[in-house]
Amino acid sequence: DRVRTYLRTMAGAHFNEPLVNAFIDNAPRVADFFLDETAVRMFCPAYGSDYHPELPGGIEVGRALYTEPYDGRQLGDYFSKLAPQLPELCVFGIMPQLGEELVHFLGAKHSLRSASYVAKLVIRRSYDQLVYGRSTRLTNGEALVGRLVRSALDRSIPLWTSAPLRELIIRDGVVTGAVLDSPSGKLT
Repeated sequence: DRVRTYLRTMAGAHFNEPLVNAFIDNAPRVADFFLDETAVRMFCPAYGSDYHPELPGGIEVGRALYTEPYDGRQLGDYFSKLAPQLPELCVFGIMPQLGEELVHFLGAKHSLRSASYVAKLVIRRSYDQLVYGRSTRLTNGEALVGRLVRSALDRSIPLWTSAPLRELIIRDGVVTGAVLDSPSGKLT
């Protein structure tokens, strides 16, 4: 009920009760699927609040799940195919992991422990930049993508990195397929 209240407050006129109910009913199953069937690993941080915990239904901690950092080198040739980190989300070229790590970044000027923690990440990032042209330490959404790519590779699922979606095929209100532009032409 608190989740529904919070989402109703956040969405305002865009609140869609059937979709919200589907989300609430299925989110735990999706998390279980990721943990049981993929390389995705998640944690509930001690510092992870809702975006607006002060709003009705909002909470300070306990609802957010974050993806554990991932070593992009585990993706082999596919690592270079990942989109780069957004510079505006990075500090010293590093995208801090949401949760406790972000607290270290914010407190590095005031805490020797936090400054040491950040310094180690900066040194690793510098090495990665020289050797790989970017950080190999994936965090947040990038870690999720890296772990999902790893999961697909582990199951021999083909990955197409140059096949833009052009159209969804919808029958009776259900997506049943897609039209793609593949390197070999239009693919349905």
